[in-house]
Amino acid sequence: MSGNQVTASTSTVNINGVELFYKEAGSAKPLLLVHGAGFNADFWDGVLASFARTHRTISYDRRAYQRIQGSPPPRQNYNEQHGDDLAALLLA
Repeated sequence: MSGNQVTASTSTVNINGVELFYKEAGSAKPLLLVHGAGFNADFWDGVLASFARTHRTISYDRRAYQRIQGSPPPRQNYNEQHGDDLAALLLA
């Protein structure tokens, strides 16, 4: 990727009472990369730069994963809480 190298910035943002760690690169329409269980935002490092050529690409640590402190959402609203977090992250 010489000459076209994309560097992701890293930061944290308070979303719904939790500091979420995220990586972001690129511009234009957002593309949010969500890791599965047992991983974190680093899972996407191999493809983040490619996607960032055409999108504002964001990967983040989901609530209670890796660099994020706190408990996982309660079972009864687990998916809803993760959905609320990612929606808020896109607006941040």
